[in-house]
Amino acid sequence: MRASAAFTKDDGSAASGSLAVYHDGGYIGGDSGYGSASWSTSLDGGIMSQGGHTFKVSACASGGGCASSTATITIDNTPEVTINSPGQVEGAFDFSGSATFKESSTSYEGRIYVYVDGSYHGYKTYYTTSVSWSYFDITGRKLDAGILSQG
Repeated sequence: MRASAAFTKDDGSAASGSLAVYHDGGYIGGDSGYGSASWSTSLDGGIMSQGGHTFKVSACASGGGCASSTATITIDNTPEVTINSPGQVEGAFDFSGSATFKESSTSYEGRIYVYVDGSYHGYKTYYTTSVSWSYFDITGRKLDAGILSQG
């Protein structure tokens, strides 16, 4: 993200001023200068919450004139996940699937949590965007069909 402002007096000569940058109403940075000011940063959409985010830049010259501008971006970090059904089983069995995560600059790309009939069984953290997973890889064991109800 980059923001800049130019400050001039009525006669066209340089003036001092400042700019401020806000993300969803919270101040995230700014700068001041004589004639101009600029500010920039890198944003990681992978760690931002889902949905819309508003950025606002306000600039004010020392003579009291102010202006602002806003922009909104939408973050969609929803991964794609599939489960391969093993069909009818007896005894211990494994099931698997795949997932595609959006890229992130954090230490990992995503996690897969496994629930069976609403009961938590475990999770695994992945450091790549495209993964193949299995129940065994996540929990360290196969699922015992004997503990599940018929159906």
